[in-house]
Amino acid sequence: MDGETEAKELPCVRAIDSCSLEVANWKKYQETLKYQFDAFYGEKSTQQEVYVGSVQPILRHLLEGQNASVLAYGPTGAGKTHTMLGSPEQPGVIPRALMDLLQLAREESAEGRPWDVSVAMSYLEIYQEKVLDLLDPASGDLVIREDCRGNILIPGLTQKP
Repeated sequence: MDGETEAKELPCVRAIDSCSLEVANWKKYQETLKYQFDAFYGEKSTQQEVYVGSVQPILRHLLEGQNASVLAYGPTGAGKTHTMLGSPEQPGVIPRALMDLLQLAREESAEGRPWDVSVAMSYLEIYQEKVLDLLDPASGDLVIREDCRGNILIPGLTQKP
């Protein structure tokens, strides 16, 4: 769009605060739909802000034996892969979480509580209703199952230490 047209257009998504946003109704532009989230990060948010606000707080739970998942959701080209992997200059969620998790384990060991830590992870993508194992792309479309306790399982999903 040329600068003149672009300047007249209002954004279709607007942050209300750090946990909510509103989306313009494309049929009736004066009307908006409001959504609440645990956190909301705009296009100017840094890798550090996303990580510190949404991922770092759950790491301590891992040392207590709980599982954790991080979900990146959005349309193609929205930056999900960049948010998860990042770059050498701006690491994403995965490298930051692994570094911090290992640091937490070292700190616990230094306080006289020796830890035998093993970390395993899976990395998957759901695209056009196909579940793809990103650590073993040749495995094909995987199925999602639920056990009797309501836990979600993906048989055949690779776990790498």
